[in-house]
Amino acid sequence: MRHISTVVNILKQHFSIDKRLLNSLVLMLSSLLQMRTVNIKLLAQAMANNIKTDSAYGKLQCLIIKLSIDMLQLSALMLSCFYKKMKTYY
Repeated sequence: MRHISTVVNILKQHFSIDKRLLNSLVLMLSSLLQMRTVNIKLLAQAMANNIKTDSAYGKLQCLIIKLSIDMLQLSALMLSCFYKKMKTYY
């Protein structure tokens, strides 16, 4: 759970998203990496640690409907993550 809160804090710096949506986004990304599928039902099952699968499924549906990420913000996040570590620019 510590890793999830770390990712939430990093994304919070770059996106102005409601905290609940941001938490759902991070859980969905974690589930995507864990399950290696885009099937929403399977992702909901992977997210359902302490919540019911139906509730996780509803959260995913809500996230997909409500979430809108600006591509410039996403690009800035990606560049800041990679270039901080490399300290070189091409």
